Amino acid sequence: MGIAFDAPLALLLVLARLALEVLRGGLEVTVEVAKRAGLLHDLGRLGVSSSIWEKPGPLTDVERERTHLHPYLTDKMLMRIPALAASREIAARHHERLDGSGYPRGLTAASLTPSDRILAAADVYHAKTEPRPHRPALDADRAARSLQQEVRAGRLDPDAVKRLFDVAVSAVLLIATILTAAFAGLMHEIVWARLLSNLIGNTAHAQ
Repeated sequence: MGIAFDAPLALLLVLARLALEVLRGGLEVTVEVAKRAGLLHDLGRLGVSSSIWEKPGPLTDVERERTHLHPYLTDKMLMRIPALAASREIAARHHERLDGSGYPRGLTAASLTPSDRILAAADVYHAKTEPRPHRPALDADRAARSLQQEVRAGRLDPDAVKRLFDVAVSAVLLIATILTAAFAGLMHEIVWARLLSNLIGNTAHAQ
């Protein structure tokens, strides 16, 4: 089930997916609200010491509790901007889980919207495929299996995970098409440049 696409792209993909779901009436928010939530969800990491994020070994219980504050800090930071209220609510819930095991508020499925669930799934995939000081990045297949384990454990929404990978497939195909077209266009230009060069050279030689 794994799809080979770059970790930073995962978040861009979910933003695109959120926008599509809004257009189809599948979400309760607008395109801009969903996009801003995706872009701002980790803002609260700035409130946690970089020495914790960059620690090469296991975190202590106190350090782990500190990292668990970052969605709360995101909420507090964005609370100062009333225009971002709807995005703030989604961004602050990206570490909540269906079974109530998430943080910072321990919300359960009944309190989590479709956009909350999709952003949560994308964030997990992004985290798994990104190298961290204490571990290397997982490849796409292992990351996908990890998400499926979270689904089976009742923490992530199965539909949200499926949608994440559905859009990943579409995006990879789109990117491949764009790159192929770009390469074809480049080769076209090279061929014409060479033909023109030969034509000019032959003309000059004939004169």
